[in-house]
Amino acid sequence: MSTDYEKYRKRRRIWDECLYSEDQHSVWQQVLGIAWDVAVYRIAMRAVELAPVAPEGGHELNGMILDLLNRSFHESQLVRIRRLTEFSGHGLDGGDRAVYSLAALLKDMEDHCELMTPENILRFEKGERVSDDWWIEQRRERLDRH
Repeated sequence: MSTDYEKYRKRRRIWDECLYSEDQHSVWQQVLGIAWDVAVYRIAMRAVELAPVAPEGGHELNGMILDLLNRSFHESQLVRIRRLTEFSGHGLDGGDRAVYSLAALLKDMEDHCELMTPENILRFEKGERVSDDWWIEQRRERLDRH
């Protein structure tokens, strides 16, 4: 029988994979994609503002292309947000059927919350990550207060 720490360590690795991996479906990669598209969209909209004014009003740009850009941007952002909130009954360790999303991550953490003790968290941070002792002590003090 494995210890609680070993169970926590296994779950933590799954959570880290879901959250931080280079997989295009990881939560962090999805959030980065959203942020990047927002930045590019803002630049495009600024270019529209700077375009020459048309004699009949508006800007000298193709309105159909701008409408397509606007609609496509908003639709793609909504799809990305839906993906982040999507929940699958297969869980994070469901093999090929696992869904990496913020909702799935939080549900899995809730399902295994008994493993998230200050001792397990600090032991993992000390043993699995490269952290200096100051940071570990700060976290220990914060956990002890709660």
